Amino acid sequence: MVIEYGLLTLVLALVYGLVTKFLPDFPLSQELFYTLIVYVLAKLGVAVVGAPVRAFLASKFPRLFAK
Repeated sequence: MVIEYGLLTLVLALVYGLVTKFLPDFPLSQELFYTLIVYVLAKLGVAVVGAPVRAFLASKFPRLFAK
């Protein structure tokens, strides 16, 4: 299964926001929650596609990504 990076970010932010809204004393930090979910997805075989970091670097350093 494949999921796009932008969609994953959107879903993770929405889920964490809902969890902290209804459970204000949620014991996991935002970073730890995201890491846990991404780890579980990786173990299930989900591939994250899309490269916002690569696009940013390509705009700043075009020689590195020239074809």
